Amino acid sequence: MLRLYSKSRKLGLLLVLGCLWASLADAAPVRTGTPFSVTMSTANTGSGSVSIPADATFLVCGMSGYSSTASIFSGGSMTIGGAAMTMGTAGDTGTDWKNALFYKVSPATGTQTLAWDWSGTGTLTEAGFVMCATYKALDTASPVRSIGCVQTSTSPYNTGSRAASAGDLAVIVLAAFVGGGDITFSFSNSTAVTQFTIAGNAEGAWAEASPTTATTFSASGVGSDDGSMCAVVLKPAAAGTPHRRRDMMY
Repeated sequence: MLRLYSKSRKLGLLLVLGCLWASLADAAPVRTGTPFSVTMSTANTGSGSVSIPADATFLVCGMSGYSSTASIFSGGSMTIGGAAMTMGTAGDTGTDWKNALFYKVSPATGTQTLAWDWSGTGTLTEAGFVMCATYKALDTASPVRSIGCVQTSTSPYNTGSRAASAGDLAVIVLAAFVGGGDITFSFSNSTAVTQFTIAGNAEGAWAEASPTTATTFSASGVGSDDGSMCAVVLKPAAAGTPHRRRDMMY
């Protein structure tokens, strides 16, 4: 009987340790809601009404458009519900199609105004759109593992190597010039989530991946020209604090 009791206690201890391990596991970032877009005119400023899910803790936005003004997007600003967003990275120099990533930790939820004010008095030569998505279950104290953009004069496109670890989520935002109507992009090392409807010559697409090590994400599109491909790698939420349940105590 004593040996059976001892084995029972060991089994109970293993069950407790299993539950403790589960409580310590990081929660991987996950998208909440569907990626959305807001039309962007050639004007220096603009805004649109958007809906931010109640459980969202991170908003990230990119854009697809062109201007001869250097750093047209990154030299400007974006706000959500009147609160400033962080300019994380940009591919908006030179003569290639332009993109940039702005983000906001813990954005105001519900119906909000997304607004922008681009660099100086610069305007766009090619109007396009802002594209965004919201996420949750990430490290809100320090959400970004790595971030960057790469501009190219023609397809294929890439993000450059982006640092990542197990449990991360990579968000990939592609902006490109297309002169002949909507096309579908093919992604490598990531999965396409949304292909936005072309606006003028502006195309855009959204993809995601779960990398475990440094990864270069790429995409191609037949009929597309110059573009800018950006990626942000999000870190998982911090591990939970362990606690003992009374019904598991011996």
